[in-house]
Amino acid sequence: MDNIHKLLAHSFIRSYLHVIYSVTTMVLVQLIIGYVAIKISSMEILKTIGIPAAVWTILFFATKKYLENTIAASFDKKLEDHKHDLQIASEEAKFDFQRKIEDFNLFVTQKHEKYSELYGKLLEAFSRVTNLYGLKSELTYEEHNEADIRRIMEKENFPEGKIQEIFQIWEAKDKSEAIDQMKIFKRLVEFQKASRSIQEARSYFRPAQLYFSDDLVDLIEEFFSKLNHAQSNYEINHNFHTGMPHGYTDLVKEGREAENKAKDFLSEITSQMKKELSVGYY
Repeated sequence: MDNIHKLLAHSFIRSYLHVIYSVTTMVLVQLIIGYVAIKISSMEILKTIGIPAAVWTILFFATKKYLENTIAASFDKKLEDHKHDLQIASEEAKFDFQRKIEDFNLFVTQKHEKYSELYGKLLEAFSRVTNLYGLKSELTYEEHNEADIRRIMEKENFPEGKIQEIFQIWEAKDKSEAIDQMKIFKRLVEFQKASRSIQEARSYFRPAQLYFSDDLVDLIEEFFSKLNHAQSNYEINHNFHTGMPHGYTDLVKEGREAENKAKDFLSEITSQMKKELSVGYY
């Protein structure tokens, strides 16, 4: 808008100067004609060039009219030129303004999409990590048959080789041992999914942060740091044992502390996102 104001002011000044110039020219012509009329009487003109008074009068007014028309035409042309230049400048400014509005609308649309998509990934990662340790019920699977167990393992994306290994135990030893081995590997899959969900959220965040404020970027980085710390501690504690949920070790305690801090950062992220997506924030 500043450029438009400057252009309008510049055009106004140029038009004003041309008007002054044209008016001044017309005044000078009038003065010269008046001076000639005063200094040279009709009789002297007649004596000098031998032209009748009537002819002289016609020539005088014709010359005067010609000069006035020439000056007026010149002024009108310059005025039209300025109007044309101003119209072109106005159209260019209008086009630039519309382009900026379209760019802004596209940015806002992308911004809302990035916020929503990332927030969903943050919630999923946080949920998977918090479910690694804590109070939760688990099925005994004693009432499940082989078909039931296979469906569970396939749903959890067990490798086919692992599925075959567990069913070999089922056939060679007993059902309980096979179910225990399934639980151990299922637990390992849970850790893998938690780690993968954090990495997926990070990967999405890296390019998407172009749309986020610096304050929000800092909060998300802190969230990832604490959540990753918690997940790492839980996995290390798991690897030190048989793979089943066990007692409250120092690693788990530190993981819990990191998890609580991640929860606090997630709450701040939620508030900041709501603020930045609200009407008028831009």
